[in-house]
Amino acid sequence: MKKLISVLMLGFIILFNTSFTGKRPGCLKADILLISDWSGSISGYEHFICSALEAFVYGFDLSEYDIKIGLITFADSAYLEVPLTSNQRTLKSKLSLMSKEGAGGGTNMYSALEVMIKEFKVPSKGHGRKQAEKIAIIISDGATFYEDKVERLASLARTEYEIKIFTININDDESTNAALLKKIASEDCYFYTNYEHLKELLLQFTFCG
Repeated sequence: MKKLISVLMLGFIILFNTSFTGKRPGCLKADILLISDWSGSISGYEHFICSALEAFVYGFDLSEYDIKIGLITFADSAYLEVPLTSNQRTLKSKLSLMSKEGAGGGTNMYSALEVMIKEFKVPSKGHGRKQAEKIAIIISDGATFYEDKVERLASLARTEYEIKIFTININDDESTNAALLKKIASEDCYFYTNYEHLKELLLQFTFCG
């Protein structure tokens, strides 16, 4: 696992040609949606996911002019838990509540992609900003409903809406859902880890120079 994390770190350093310590100044103007599987297979691991997402949120100086972050969860349906915002406290409060609530249900990633696209649209349909990079980070550990539709909609999101999609396969067995997550990710944007190392991986994501 240590070797795996080291490879992932190196991949991000090459991809973004940057490094950071603590909060990251000089960031891109970016709208980032954190999209987390919240189906029954996540049950018992909610704390790991929420803790990792909170660490990610607090790794940036959010502002109306640089980076904004939103949160989507999906199980049988998808929910916009927090619209794109520069308010870290709002995100932290929601994640704190989620960590105490049990995940459950099926896995409808298609619905999550629909909510993602709508939220990235500039007002009035969503909270996305003009000239902001659109970045989605999808965390999932299981097969989803409607795999063919998910693949097609993700392709549309990447090409038509210019959304950069990162996928993280979070599981003790990488074979779980790996094929689909690789297909829907943007080029070189598929990653694998387990629950215990999710925070460590997310903290390597940087969109700053």
